Amino acid sequence: MKIPDTLRTQDTPLSDEELARLDEMLLGLAERQDAARGDEDPADCVRDVSELDGFLLAVTACPLELTPEQWLPAVWGGDAPAFSSDAESLVVLSLILRHYNSTLAVLEDDIDNYEPLFAYEVDDEGQEFESVDEWCIGFLRGMELAWDAWTPVIEKEMDLFGILRLFGSQEGWEEQEGYPDEEIEALQDGIPDLARTLFALGMEQRAATPTIRRLEPKTGRNDPCPCGSGKKFKQCCGA
Repeated sequence: MKIPDTLRTQDTPLSDEELARLDEMLLGLAERQDAARGDEDPADCVRDVSELDGFLLAVTACPLELTPEQWLPAVWGGDAPAFSSDAESLVVLSLILRHYNSTLAVLEDDIDNYEPLFAYEVDDEGQEFESVDEWCIGFLRGMELAWDAWTPVIEKEMDLFGILRLFGSQEGWEEQEGYPDEEIEALQDGIPDLARTLFALGMEQRAATPTIRRLEPKTGRNDPCPCGSGKKFKQCCGA
């Protein structure tokens, strides 16, 4: 997908109304992708703003610098979606790139004020609560683009990535059954600090390895998970 030059540098933060609109548009595009592929093969694409926010944090923090042309296909799940019009495609691209650029600006200029965008869900009693799962799923999705580049960081900070897997994969959700509620809540509360730490670590690794150039091929859903769990990717970090 060709990106108009006018969209590449826009960095005005999205308003709440624009975030809500982008959230709705991402879901709509995902549903169209699903319909095109059939019920048995849902599209592997970003489905909401919280997942997009985690994905973009991984993109900006990646030890290998990535261009929009390299990471946008992962938002769509491969092929560009069937936009209803050129106007729709421009709106979606504009909102995504503005969120990407404004996120990067905060991380580079005032990292202490970076806050992840978490989703809100409703429990069985009708009470609204904050969910970190979608954000963690998005971050792990973003890491898929350059696993080799992330490997040195993962090896140094296994505990941090273990927390991402705990909230962002099927295996992690099953593991949570053995955790006390208080520990789960404490880990959830620590995700914003974890996000800021991961960005700093990614930038340190990028500075230490400026010659990295190769992107890892996209992991197939039936391939072994790159995290080393021994499970298929679709049953682990790609769940």
